[in-house]
Amino acid sequence: MALTPPKRRVSDAENKLRLLFCIDALGPVTPAQLWPFAASLELMEYILMQQLLHELISGGDVEMGEGALRERLFLTRQGHNAFQLFNRRVMASDRRQIREAAAAYRVELQRRARARMSYEMAQGGDYRVRLSLQEGELPLLVLRLATESREYAASAIERFEGVAAPILRLLYSLETSLGEAGEEVSEGEDALAADSGSIRTTLQSHSLHEHTVTALLPHPRATITLSLLLPDGHTAQAYQRAFSQKAVAEETARQLMALLSP
Repeated sequence: MALTPPKRRVSDAENKLRLLFCIDALGPVTPAQLWPFAASLELMEYILMQQLLHELISGGDVEMGEGALRERLFLTRQGHNAFQLFNRRVMASDRRQIREAAAAYRVELQRRARARMSYEMAQGGDYRVRLSLQEGELPLLVLRLATESREYAASAIERFEGVAAPILRLLYSLETSLGEAGEEVSEGEDALAADSGSIRTTLQSHSLHEHTVTALLPHPRATITLSLLLPDGHTAQAYQRAFSQKAVAEETARQLMALLSP
């Protein structure tokens, strides 16, 4: 009778990297959502996951949101740097398994969220749609599209529920450092005005851990007004500076329209 080889012993350090890998792959996720994912891949036992997650939080690699983002886990800048430096210490087969499983699991999580799609009042010859994703009191994401194309408007309504998770993943994984050198914009300024190669944005703070950045994203076939909920003021300011750059706003609009277009 063939003997089953013993399972490889995984160190706590590698298991912490596995958890960072999971959080990075899934995006903002609660511990209650993280555990079924880790269990399905047989990464570790529940008690060990809770212990290591607590150590990652207390060590400053992971933080937990509040308010509308309550209990959601985020990689801190320290955690992101550690992940970038050491993620290849996780076995290649584990990395591949996590990445592949995360794509399907994100879709399932999105199905449980409330995706809402509606047309808004518009002038003759124009079409306006509102797309939103909400799990708490405040929406995580609101996209307003104004277009002269009936086909583009109908496609956005039809496709949004199926692509909301990839859109959220795209936006939350943007390189926020793109706008670090930019000049900060005062809160409350009009979000819908552009000037000489820059995009005007607003940052509205609801609480310590609830900040909404709004920006106008230009596209040849539509104008997109994006509102994105973020977990801390530093990240929100970095997104605000990034979106104020015309090149960043246009590239983000291009990627969003690629997901929403027919």
